[in-house]
Amino acid sequence: MTTTRAALLGALLLAPLAAGAQPALPPPAEMQRGVASTATVEAVDRRTREITLRAADGELETFTAPADMRNFDRIRRGDRVVAQMTGAVSLALAQGGSAGVPVAAFGAGRRPEGERP
Repeated sequence: MTTTRAALLGALLLAPLAAGAQPALPPPAEMQRGVASTATVEAVDRRTREITLRAADGELETFTAPADMRNFDRIRRGDRVVAQMTGAVSLALAQGGSAGVPVAAFGAGRRPEGERP
């Protein structure tokens, strides 16, 4: 009787595979990471649009502000600047034989016109 039960159980477990049923796919996986950095404005050259920042570790870095940068005229020596960057990845598996559609997205934000940068 145990052999019959084992055979019956095995047949029940293998029946979906024999019928061509595919196993369920795992749900999509997602990962997100972010980093923030704070610096102090050391110098602003209005003519060349260069901004020199001092990072928390004391390192100096000079950037040239693009012509369309809002509120450039409001940046002053001693201002604190916070830059935030976030990256995310999502992965989903598709059934064999089906082609997935790759998707990429990018977003950015900035302060409203007239506000302190």
